[in-house]
Amino acid sequence: MRKRYFELVENSSSKFWEIWIEGHEVRTRYGRIGAAGQTTVKDQGSDAGARKLHDSLVAEKTKKGYVEKGDAAAEPAATEPAAAASVSKQAEVLLGRIASHAKGAGVSLNKGATDKAIAAVEKALGFGLPDEVKTFYRRHDGCDDDGAVHGRELLSLERMVSEWKIWKQLLDKGTFEDNDHGEPGKGVQQKWWIAEWVPVTYDGAGNHHVIDCAPTKAGVRGQIVDFWHDQASRTVVGTDLLQWLADATWGDDDDDDDDDDDDDGFRRFEVDQKFWAIRMDEGGTAFTVRFGKQGTDGQEKTKSFASTAAAKKEYDKLIAEKTNKGYEEV
Repeated sequence: MRKRYFELVENSSSKFWEIWIEGHEVRTRYGRIGAAGQTTVKDQGSDAGARKLHDSLVAEKTKKGYVEKGDAAAEPAATEPAAAASVSKQAEVLLGRIASHAKGAGVSLNKGATDKAIAAVEKALGFGLPDEVKTFYRRHDGCDDDGAVHGRELLSLERMVSEWKIWKQLLDKGTFEDNDHGEPGKGVQQKWWIAEWVPVTYDGAGNHHVIDCAPTKAGVRGQIVDFWHDQASRTVVGTDLLQWLADATWGDDDDDDDDDDDDDGFRRFEVDQKFWAIRMDEGGTAFTVRFGKQGTDGQEKTKSFASTAAAKKEYDKLIAEKTNKGYEEV
C-alpha cells in the first residue's frame, strides 16, 4: 500500500506524519519536518485489522489538523534520502567523536547503510529501531574489525539480524524455560533474554552489548545493556547508542599490565576466551566473582549471605557449575 504523508504547521509546530501498510503491519513515521523521525510498527494480525487501524489513525490525525500532502515519494521532505540527510547538531557532534575515536584506534568503520536496509532489519525484528540507532547506521554500517568497541565486534546490520535470530530461535524453542530469571540493572526487564534486546556488539563467545527496545518504566528505550550468555547480570552501560559509542573504549581494550601473578586470593577458571574467578571475602559471609573476556578486567560482583555456611554452599555450587560447563582452574 502506498505511503500517505501529512504535515502540521502552525504556531511553533512543524511536524510530519507518514503511514503505510505492509502485510498485516501498520507502519508510521513521524517527527519534525526535515528530521529522520521515529518509526513504529503495529502488527494487527490480518489485512482487515491493519486497514481498520490505518483508517482510524488517518482520521485521528486529520482531526488534529494534519494536512495530507500527497504521495510520500512526491514530497522531498518525506522521502527517506532527505530524512537520512538531516542530522541534529548534537548527533553530528557525537558521530564526529565516534569517527575520531575509531580512527585513533585504527578501526575502519563501514560505509553507511541505506534506509531500505534499515527498514528490512525492522521488518525482520518486528519493531522499529530507536532513532539514534538508525542515525548511526545511516552513517556507518558497523565495522568488520573483531575488536572494534570494548574488544568486541561492532555488528553490521546483517550481522545484527543474524545474531538476533540465533537468540530468537533459542527463545522460541523454550531454551530459557520460564525466562524470568536474571539480575537486571535499573530499568532492565528481569529476563534471561527477550526479542527486544538487539545485539550491537559480539565477542565471539556468545556475549553482546544489546540495544534494549523494551525497558521497564525506570529505563529508556534504546539504552545499551551488557549481556553475558552465561551470567545473570544485565547492566545498563549507556543511555543510547550514539552517546555510548562516543564514550566507548575503541580498539581491543586488553590490559597490557602483567597482573597474572597477583590474583588477590581469587580462584581463576578459564574456557575458550573467557575467565571466571571467585574469592571468599574476609569474614566468610560473602564472596566476590569476576568474569569477562580473557585479557580484560571484566566485571565484578559481590554477594552477601546470612551465614558462612550459606556462603560456602553457594561458593561450592558456583564452582561446580563452572567446571561442568568446561571451565578449568588455572
